Amino acid sequence: MKNLATFTMIVFPAMLLFTACEKDQLDDTSAVNIEITSPRAGQAFSLGDTVRIEANISAAKELHGWEVVIRKKADNSVVFSRDRHTHGTSLKVNQTWVNNVSRHSDMILEVTAALDHSGSNKKTETVSFHCHPN
Repeated sequence: MKNLATFTMIVFPAMLLFTACEKDQLDDTSAVNIEITSPRAGQAFSLGDTVRIEANISAAKELHGWEVVIRKKADNSVVFSRDRHTHGTSLKVNQTWVNNVSRHSDMILEVTAALDHSGSNKKTETVSFHCHPN
């Protein structure tokens, strides 16, 4: 009997937290707004410049985190990535990357919002910019 009470005290609250989070998940990606404020489309960066990665993500229901990735367009290779598992209806991305490319490179920044814990439902916005090697 004591084991059943202990089990109930541990499992039941955990089940409530899981269900509470799941019931607020977003199914409609159009309900999510991702505004990338930096870098701007077409902006160019010289070697050694700091690229500020800033975005505002908002939704009517709770979001479950974000991910940012910078890729070279030519070969799709990733030069920078960060992610955060955080909850809220308004999330801010504020990261930096230092341009270290060895060739002229067209880049793409992807900002992705996680709409659920599984990561299967998400929305992504992109912006393109250019990096100089010198």
